[in-house]
This record gives sequence, structure tokens and C-alpha cells, in this order.
Amino acid sequence: MAAFMGIDGCVERGLTVKRDVVMHVIRALDPEGVRLRRRRRLERRMYLSVGRNFAWHLDSYDKLKPYGVAINGCIDGFSSRVLWLRANSTNNDPRIIAGYFMETVESGGGCPLLISADRGTENSTVERLQIFLRRNGNDNYAEQASFRHGASHHNQRIECWWAFLRKHWTQFWMKLVLQLKHDGFFDGSLLDKSLLQFCFTKNFQVSQFLALVIFYNCNPRAGLAVSTGNPFINYW
Repeated sequence: MAAFMGIDGCVERGLTVKRDVVMHVIRALDPEGVRLRRRRRLERRMYLSVGRNFAWHLDSYDKLKPYGVAINGCIDGFSSRVLWLRANSTNNDPRIIAGYFMETVESGGGCPLLISADRGTENSTVERLQIFLRRNGNDNYAEQASFRHGASHHNQRIECWWAFLRKHWTQFWMKLVLQLKHDGFFDGSLLDKSLLQFCFTKNFQVSQFLALVIFYNCNPRAGLAVSTGNPFINYW
């Protein structure tokens, strides 16, 4: 049975891989992980947070970037409430990411004790802003300690949100653009990317993202990492 792989960019490249091929590759690359999964002995990471706005998890999402749509998001670690989800022509510009951050800080009346993000240059201005805002803190998360670097795949909270977004939104658009590419209406040129940005980015931001975030924040089943209540209630 053929299936689209959701890893390593296979879907983006239009590759269809059989399930047994994937299984053989995983056995070859990670035999210990396969053995542990069969024995149901995988050790899951524990996530601890003392309360809302203790830690914000910031990350960029590049699944639609080959088609001209660059996404950035942030989630509160304690409640799993999505704080922002934005689409733009780029998510590599530190000024743009810093703008998202400062808008949220201003609307919420403050910054978190800690921000967790990867070492990408797009987060450099946010890092400086966070350190400045926490410069007078008298706790263990003041100044430089208020920003923590780490690999994206270790950023548990935001990765749960990206998985939700992939299932409920991204997959549809990836398949749509792949179909356009297959039919000869999209070749990856700057012009084609600009046309997609012009036609869809505002719609994504104004209607689709807003609906997705509201659904996720207000539905306990949507927040995969939320154990009690829903993200909105947990946050407030």
C-alpha cells in the first residue's frame, strides 16, 4: 500500500514511498529504537512548567516555504495556547519575527520568563529584546538566562502544534500545489511564488489561521499536550 511520507521532505518532492520500504529503512537506521518500540519501552520526555508565561516556544515552519509561504508561530508552554501564527513571504528576517514578538508582548502586557527557540539568525533580534526586557529580573531567568537555544525537534510544545497544523491544514495545501506543479501551472519561479503569495497569504492570515488557532485554543482535544481543560482556559 502506497502512502505519502510526512518526513524528510518526501511530500514536498512529490515522492510516494511504500510502507514496507519505510519500515526497512527505519530498521536499518534505528534498530535500537525499533526494538524499544516493539517492547513498548520508549522513554517519553517529561515537560514541566510552573505556570502561564513561564516559557514561550518559538519556531518557524517551512513546509510551504518552497511555494512562497513562510510560517512562524509561538506557543505558551504551560497552557499550550497558540500566541501567534503568521504567514509571510519570509520567516528568516529577524525584524519580522521580532515584530510578531513585540505585538504579543504589547497586547499581553508583558514578556515570558523564558523563550525557547533554535539558533537560527531569525531569532537573534527576539533574543536581544527578551534579554533587554528581562534585564531587571531578580530570578534565575534574568538577562541571558531568559533565552534558551535548542534544536527544533526538542521544542516539544511547538512541535505538537506543528503536527496538528500538518494534519488539519498544511497537507491539503501541499497536495494542491503539487497538483498545480504536476499540471504545469507552478514551476517554483519567483513569479509563481509571488502569485501564490498574492492570492493566498492574506486569506491564510485573516481567516484560515484565525479559525485554526481559535479551534486549537478552545478545544481540549485539539491541544495534544494539554491534560486538563483547554489551552485558552489553562492560560487565563
